Amino acid sequence: MENYLNMPRLIIFCLCILLSVADLFSQNILDFDNLSIDDGFSSSKANVIFQDSKGFMWIGTWNGLNKYDGYKCEILRPGYHDTTKISDREILALLEDHQGKIWIGTTSGLNCLNPMTNDLKRYEFQNRIISLFEDEHHLIWVGTWNGGLFRLDPATGETENYFGSEIISDICLDSKNNFWIATYYGLINFDRESTGYTRYLPDENHTGNSISHSVVTCIEESEDGTLWVGTWGGGLNKVLIHQNSDSLNFTHFRARDGENPLSSDVIYRLHYDKYSNLWIGTWDAGLNLLDPEQQKYAPEKTAFESFLSDLSDQYSVSGNNITALFVDRSGVLWVGSSKIDRANIIRKGITRFKTTGYSDGARSVSSVRSIASREDYLWVGTTNELKLYQY
Repeated sequence: MENYLNMPRLIIFCLCILLSVADLFSQNILDFDNLSIDDGFSSSKANVIFQDSKGFMWIGTWNGLNKYDGYKCEILRPGYHDTTKISDREILALLEDHQGKIWIGTTSGLNCLNPMTNDLKRYEFQNRIISLFEDEHHLIWVGTWNGGLFRLDPATGETENYFGSEIISDICLDSKNNFWIATYYGLINFDRESTGYTRYLPDENHTGNSISHSVVTCIEESEDGTLWVGTWGGGLNKVLIHQNSDSLNFTHFRARDGENPLSSDVIYRLHYDKYSNLWIGTWDAGLNLLDPEQQKYAPEKTAFESFLSDLSDQYSVSGNNITALFVDRSGVLWVGSSKIDRANIIRKGITRFKTTGYSDGARSVSSVRSIASREDYLWVGTTNELKLYQY
């Protein structure tokens, strides 16, 4: 009789355990490894990462440019009074043009490298170069820090300057032929023929349909023509462009929205990959993923996946300050953080599931001691907890 009386207590106890430790099988687990100076790179901190048409990875750092073939690095650094080498060791922007040449934006000057011959040509600029873009006419657009936007004709070397002393953090030509410029004073739609423009700033009357912050850091376009705009302090903006491109609809995603919001409103990098994932690098709170399904929902119903640095987890991202993002053609995500992090975002082969738990109030990685299954459930006993997974 006593055993029957104790049954409700046992059930309540088990339910409490399940509610406190249950993990979802659908969680997206990324296993990061990393590269650094120890692997032959000029620096462990990447400012910009991209893959060229030949498959080489180019990593711009505070201490030179790295060309990586998957096994070893070739490092490009400046030489004292040597104009055949890059003009500065601080690499802030990279671009491959239609001829396969690599354009290198530095703190002091623009460089164009022919990777087949290693010939290099310099273009003088007085300001730090932080963004690069090649248009359909093979003109190079150069965004600078406090120097505005430049249009460069590589054939003649002639330049034209726009927006005076503004900070041009990103440049994007969308599928509707709108030329978007991210500045530290709003989002700009620039008409390259007339040189007229429309500037979008936060609405002082707080009507809602305006960009969330004046400091715009990055722009990406998704395959359906939606613009995604990152800001420094205003989170993420989803921008729908109506037939008349002057009429935009802004939706804001903030760190305070919903149950699984952005990890921070300070967004530094965006990258939209070929699998329709939007990767969001924050300045102070790690990496976020907005998958294709979640991109459809309103902010309060949207679930962002966050990837934070965890000293107890060797497979976590190496730091929470994200300075570069790129997904290569093989489906590897490259992240500039405390180190150069990599993770395969395509699920294949063996899948690892985290058993992170808490011991004495501190987060730790638990060892698996026992496993049992029943119907669609898997019970996992670890050194710290009992976990229940649903298939």
